[in-house]
Amino acid sequence: MQQDHVTCALCGHQFSQRYVRERGSVTCVCGMRIDLGALPRRRHHLRNVLSLLIAATLLFVAASVGRRFLG
Repeated sequence: MQQDHVTCALCGHQFSQRYVRERGSVTCVCGMRIDLGALPRRRHHLRNVLSLLIAATLLFVAASVGRRFLG
């Protein structure tokens, strides 16, 4: 289930993710500041998986070249 709200850790007040993204950061009534960095981002997961695949491919190529030249 996808969460559409961000909850303040101190008092439990809820803000919509869209509202926090539009503002960049929000200060709750209790004084706690909620920054944009605290929100989950879907693009990071895709970028991490892509980086892992590229690293695995480079490692495979390096191993193949090393095996060929070292015997």
